[in-house]
Amino acid sequence: MSVTLPICDFGDEADEVLSARWSVITDGVMGGLSQGSIAVDCEDRGDKQAAMLFSGSVSLENSGGFASVRFSGELPDLSKQTGLRIRVSGEARDYQLRAHLSSLDEGCAYKHDFATTGAGWQVVDLPFSEFVLSKHGKLDPDASKLNPSEISQL
Repeated sequence: MSVTLPICDFGDEADEVLSARWSVITDGVMGGLSQGSIAVDCEDRGDKQAAMLFSGSVSLENSGGFASVRFSGELPDLSKQTGLRIRVSGEARDYQLRAHLSSLDEGCAYKHDFATTGAGWQVVDLPFSEFVLSKHGKLDPDASKLNPSEISQL
């Protein structure tokens, strides 16, 4: 049985939590021109007092094509969990959540694709059993299933 384990609570120290645990990663690491930024929005959202806002633009120039945000803070013990539940708001586009393992090379991660409706906040469930290993952009059909206890970054 799964229980709710918040990965990040911005609380009263929102700016410090944001800068210490989250980073923007774009295709600029390989010469691309995509941009991204993060901020904390403390507007009251009912059950949540604060949300991280990631905004960016993706450029395909210079062989680019991604803008992302990465959580590198301490994660709770995920070993007994069946998946991740995220609360997102986005343009009606496809996104992916990537689970990085310290045992994998930098260009490798388990990923789960999801779509947003563009109609405000939505809850998306991402079962660990549906994550697939991507190695430098190519799926590895022979990879073992994601072991949630090995996740080091999201």
